[in-house]
Amino acid sequence: MISAACERETRVRKRVNPSSSEPAPTARRTPTALAVVLGVLAASAPMAWLWGFTVDDALITARVAHHLAVGIGYRFNADGPVVDAVTPLGFAYLLAPFAKA
Repeated sequence: MISAACERETRVRKRVNPSSSEPAPTARRTPTALAVVLGVLAASAPMAWLWGFTVDDALITARVAHHLAVGIGYRFNADGPVVDAVTPLGFAYLLAPFAKA
């Protein structure tokens, strides 16, 4: 009976005055938040550096997909020859249903 009372008192004391060995909730969140901020900055730096760089592969794929959608065939120019213009060959076929406009 005495040990049960002591255990209850110990639990109450821990709730009222937690030991200093347990970190506060904000202390645990600070490294995570810092890691997220640093990760976003690390990812944003190359994006900012390459912002003016344009890639024409997206245009090529979109044109080939559009020509497939309207029935012209797998070609870059409407009056040009059939070409192997898109590196992943099936990608233009995958985009063709969405390229009718």
